[in-house]
Amino acid sequence: MPYTTNGLTIEVYYTSTLRVLINDPDGVLTLASGLQFTSAFPGGLYTDCSFYVPRELANYWDVRGADQVVIRNGQRVVWEGKIDNLNSQSSGGEQGTLVQATGYWGALMMRYAIRKRWADTRITEDVWKWQTGATNSSKFTLDRQNRIRFTPKAATFAANDYAAVRFTMPTGETCKRITFDATLSEGAQAWSITVRNLADNANEYSRTSDGTDSSQDVTIDTASQSIELRFIAGASQTATSDGTYYGEFSNITVYSETGTIDAEEVGYDIIDNCTEITQSDIGVAGLTGETLPAIDILVFDDFTSLADIAMYVAGFGNTSDESIYFQCRASEEAETNDGKPLLAAGVYPDLTSANYVVRLADDNVTSADINRSYADIKNWIAVNYTDERNEQQIITPADSGYETLTDATSTAAYGRRVDSIQAGNVQTYAYMNTLGSSFNPLTGRPLNHRPSSAGLALYYGKRYLAKWKNPLWSGSITVVGYILGSGGNEIPASEIEAGKVLDIADYLVDEVLASDTVDYPRVIITATSYDAESETCVISFGPLDDLKMIQLETMNFIPQATPSTGGTAAAGGDGAGGDRLNWKRKIGLKPGTPEWERASRASWSEKQAMINAWKKKRKKKG
Repeated sequence: MPYTTNGLTIEVYYTSTLRVLINDPDGVLTLASGLQFTSAFPGGLYTDCSFYVPRELANYWDVRGADQVVIRNGQRVVWEGKIDNLNSQSSGGEQGTLVQATGYWGALMMRYAIRKRWADTRITEDVWKWQTGATNSSKFTLDRQNRIRFTPKAATFAANDYAAVRFTMPTGETCKRITFDATLSEGAQAWSITVRNLADNANEYSRTSDGTDSSQDVTIDTASQSIELRFIAGASQTATSDGTYYGEFSNITVYSETGTIDAEEVGYDIIDNCTEITQSDIGVAGLTGETLPAIDILVFDDFTSLADIAMYVAGFGNTSDESIYFQCRASEEAETNDGKPLLAAGVYPDLTSANYVVRLADDNVTSADINRSYADIKNWIAVNYTDERNEQQIITPADSGYETLTDATSTAAYGRRVDSIQAGNVQTYAYMNTLGSSFNPLTGRPLNHRPSSAGLALYYGKRYLAKWKNPLWSGSITVVGYILGSGGNEIPASEIEAGKVLDIADYLVDEVLASDTVDYPRVIITATSYDAESETCVISFGPLDDLKMIQLETMNFIPQATPSTGGTAAAGGDGAGGDRLNWKRKIGLKPGTPEWERASRASWSEKQAMINAWKKKRKKKG
């Protein structure tokens, strides 16, 4: 189904477990016009897409909302997503449907939410709940001051009287591992402490004599939704209330997975938790071999979107303070093409080489806007975070152990430039919370602060500092037809992707920084917008704060010219009634000619006859 002479085709697949092209017996998709699509980085890869299909609205059409749209240049996928809107219109003698689609980052990752506690260090009452049904639990007190300590009151106890607190994973999740320190002080009496598995009613850990067990790491034999910490009387005895006898657990972390929790593990778990993502690990394996910080607390209790989760863990970067990303790639990049997107992850390009090259003097470059911003420099970072006790904490370069949150070279060159960021809140809904909204604007539910730790806040801040300590390039370049690859080869403009590296080779840099690898701008492309009618691609580049991910939950589609609106030349129309979306232009007629005027007065059947004649003529030439 050729779209234009540059080789673009539009394919629409049924929404089903089988990847089957829709029936298009009238070939109306071949007449589609006004095709535009975009990509973005980080996240993405594909964002939005739209095209107009001239068709008689009284005729049955097989295209449905949520069907998959694939745009190809030859065999190469240049865009993929799902239909979000079908806008059918009729004006005068013209009828048709504007198809608007969203890439899988917006259509799936931003809309599929889960509740999961990967690693939970909280010890508050809402997490570890006091069990009033435990035998004679009223004879015990509980201390939650940086620990969970059970202490008997001055009372008489029978054997097996006990106190307990219970941790319960969200429905569908289980406790698979727990780490902790434990201390028992029983003196001359008989007491014990245990970690109780409620799935098989077995103890995963127990201590029955005075002493401390440090750095306990217990893999739970039978994964259980709930576990309890217990303090148990071993005999009939009378206790005192002076604190002589107690059982204590501290430095507690409960895990829903058995391995180290880091960005790679979370990526695999996102795949496991969402059957709408292809069950292939090759995309997330882009992080294999990277040294990633262990995320010692990772809790999403409020049904958080997969995109928010991915961008949150990406915010910690790697241990070299480099940024990492997640995105949805084309389904055909997986080992098995089941029509589902491939979740991919990796480290940002290191700018030692480029994928594309432009020269402002070349004929394919139609415009450029290049800026180097010094106003956005940040070189002294204060990081706020909410700890496991739901208390606000802050670390700064002035604090011992956190001196790496500032950069002396940048400060000497540009002065001290302070920024205060919130680790754990810089994501879709929680970030909006820092702007004054205390409720999720889509659900109306209160927002939760993400619990974090000083160690994670440090990783967050160091990566942020590495991103913003030097002036960054920003702007856009528009190319028509093609762009040059690093080897001088011509790459079709429709294939330009966000996330790739671009060289602006004939732009001389006035100030070469220590971080610059060349003496001209070398930048990461953060967005592209391709217009098939004009074969132009607008390439945008930073600075993009990747802690504040481009959000695509509420799509703002590219403005399109339609029969009723006409549109603008920049949006795919010509500013004079939307001729560029007109079927007459598609079959080669020119405005103002007698042929154009006759076609404008044609009936629907006459239009179809003209279109079919054009198809036959094109087929003979092909």
